[in-house]
Amino acid sequence: MCSPLEKITELVQTSQWDQAWELCQASLKTSSQNPELWVMQGYLSLEKRDPQTALQSFLEALEQLLTAQDLKATENLLAQVQPLFPNLPVLSQVKARLLLKQKQWQAAHQTFCSLSKLPQGALPFEELDLSPTPLSVYPFEVQHQQTQLSHLLSAQALSSEYRQLQSHWQNLANTLQTHPPFQACDISSPGSRWLKQAFYAPSLPEFESVINPALDTASIENRFLESGWCTLDELLIPEALASLQRYALQATIWHKAYANGYLGASWLEGYHPQLLFQLAAELPERLPQIFKGLTLKNMWAIICDQRSQGTGVHGDEATLNLNLWLTPTSANQDLHSGGLIIYDQPAPAAWSFVEYNQADKMPEIYAYLKATGAKAQRVAYRQNRAVLFRSDFFHESDHLNFKAGFENQRITSIQLFGEKRTPS
Repeated sequence: MCSPLEKITELVQTSQWDQAWELCQASLKTSSQNPELWVMQGYLSLEKRDPQTALQSFLEALEQLLTAQDLKATENLLAQVQPLFPNLPVLSQVKARLLLKQKQWQAAHQTFCSLSKLPQGALPFEELDLSPTPLSVYPFEVQHQQTQLSHLLSAQALSSEYRQLQSHWQNLANTLQTHPPFQACDISSPGSRWLKQAFYAPSLPEFESVINPALDTASIENRFLESGWCTLDELLIPEALASLQRYALQATIWHKAYANGYLGASWLEGYHPQLLFQLAAELPERLPQIFKGLTLKNMWAIICDQRSQGTGVHGDEATLNLNLWLTPTSANQDLHSGGLIIYDQPAPAAWSFVEYNQADKMPEIYAYLKATGAKAQRVAYRQNRAVLFRSDFFHESDHLNFKAGFENQRITSIQLFGEKRTPS
């Protein structure tokens, strides 16, 4: 007796497209984790002149193959699909993730650089279109961008012509002073488009190694394997830490604003300094009992307004989280806080990503933590301290009390490793 896939193939070979489509749909209802069926649906969708469904089908197949670590099949399918959808960023992102799993981190880094279209250095001022652009922004977001621009001008990273943009943004910030800082508002003012587009990124040096050679790796592995979390103090060598902090302060990549008062940037939006890809490559070598078989899955950073209380309670969809703090410890006015709260209770296996990651689900999460008697572990803030923990452990920012000033904003670099943990 032939399998559904074989039967669909027979129908395709005899041009019985409608019957092939119906059987493929029925088969996916009972075998949704079969990437070959998704590939078949992709090609059948192209035959039906439905490229959107075709693309989504191919992406589902690629995601399943990547998750299953079937790298050769992923590479082969990607080679078939990319010519069908040329220059599509989402396929380039899949390519970058494949390169990471193939341990080609330099090539992956270059792919993300191409995706974000981040400038090398500063865009020439004459290339900036300063005509008013309608946008929805938060006042705290405008204040951050205006202050960052002033920081770049003071550091002489930009030409004096950029003072014209600074003047426009200062006027905008002044008009929003009476508006609640964490409430979005619609604007259209000169130079507003550059509140959401990158115009500068610093060049960083390369390093032979970025991890502190004095790191007590045996202690780290023992502590993590015992509890599912641990701290890594002084993780980066000083030169790498300084470079990463400079990148976070100077790269104009902070374009995703959140209502609870922080800005974010992912590796798709420009947060992709090479040294972080190098860090991800070095960690399995230094901590093999923890990182063996795991590759970088995602990466982003957040920068918190001093009036913000950071991220709410949530879990992440990976195996491991590595949260690294970049702001000087002296900026934190409460040395017992300012860091992270980790709950020793994973998200229930039956919960979806939306159920354990979205802000509107926090009441249900707190109720679950209370019902299960979860214990909260408080990790105090320290510069160059990384917190390594199971991604399915619920976690949230601890109380924040940082000094005023652009360079004193709490910056967290976040990397996810591996796929979602399989329940034991």
